[in-house]
Amino acid sequence: MLVSLSAILSDHHVASAIRQLEWFAQIIFSFCLWAFLRNNQRLILYTHLLVITGFLLVCAGLVFYWNILPNPYEYDWMTMTPYFINIRHFSHYCTAIVILGTAFLLGGSQKHMVLSCSFLLLSICWAFLFWSGSRAGIGSAVLGLFFIGILSENKKQRFLVITILSCLTGYLLSDAITLENYALGLVNAVKRTDFNNLLPGRIELWIFSLKWVKSSFLLGMGADAFRFLPNDNFIVDHPHNILIQFFLNWGVLGTFIFLLLQYRVTRMGYRTLLKGETGWLKGIKASCFSWIVVSLIFGLVDGIYYFAIPMTLTAYSFAVIFLENDKKPRLNFPKTYAIPINRCGIRSIVSVLVILLAFYKFFS
Repeated sequence: MLVSLSAILSDHHVASAIRQLEWFAQIIFSFCLWAFLRNNQRLILYTHLLVITGFLLVCAGLVFYWNILPNPYEYDWMTMTPYFINIRHFSHYCTAIVILGTAFLLGGSQKHMVLSCSFLLLSICWAFLFWSGSRAGIGSAVLGLFFIGILSENKKQRFLVITILSCLTGYLLSDAITLENYALGLVNAVKRTDFNNLLPGRIELWIFSLKWVKSSFLLGMGADAFRFLPNDNFIVDHPHNILIQFFLNWGVLGTFIFLLLQYRVTRMGYRTLLKGETGWLKGIKASCFSWIVVSLIFGLVDGIYYFAIPMTLTAYSFAVIFLENDKKPRLNFPKTYAIPINRCGIRSIVSVLVILLAFYKFFS
């Protein structure tokens, strides 16, 4: 009712209502997905794989586009397709999949094909995340992996080894396609990270937004209000801060109610996570819980709650963390026909390949 009232009182009630319906649809999607997976727990793993498959398809599209360009290193990625702004939005997807993809490291499977595919997936995620040059995305991914490491219990060694190797491999891959662009690439992201110039644009944007909060302090200005503020200095359409976004949308009252609900729901999900699930379900739930927490922190410096992909992945994560462990059929990874290889051999091969790639990059 409060949200509806805020949309009605908005000066741009049509746009506000449309944005509000989008968020409401995400809630309905989360509830329906939870109800479906609750009765079909064998499909949880395939659903998680489907989420990752979508990411890999986008990566394949970027690789294909890179190869059809006459000279991708001299291509204007800022103002031409796929455009710099879309690359930064893609970094939201990369950050989420870095976190959600670690679920396969926390399962009980010792199959080498599963671990090898996990290593390749995380390497691809890190490569595109580093290439995008998103400082907030890289920091959020590291923070999410820290939370998962806490929840990994007896899988800490495997989680740590594969995470470090995939991160290093991802950096080497991203460095191979580094562009002469101040906004793209890990090295350029580090160069831009000066203490005096770290958040000046963000802070100026937040101060500008908070001035408008005073005019509708209690109920806000309606969803998507920032896009309609008179503004000549900024080219963005969101305040790059989840709290300021909610203050503008729903006012102090709506923001308080949202944060209270978010806290209670996250706390309930964490308690469900600690109920002793084992195997793949626990790994998937741990990665989803980590993404929920990280998305809130990520949202303090970026506008991820304005974009469909991070919102949909958050709704998916909420649906998963409330699933109870089915005691009848245990959630197992599909059978594979991989030839068994000694674990030390796999680690040695991966380490040698990474070292060779590093030597090739440094001496070429």
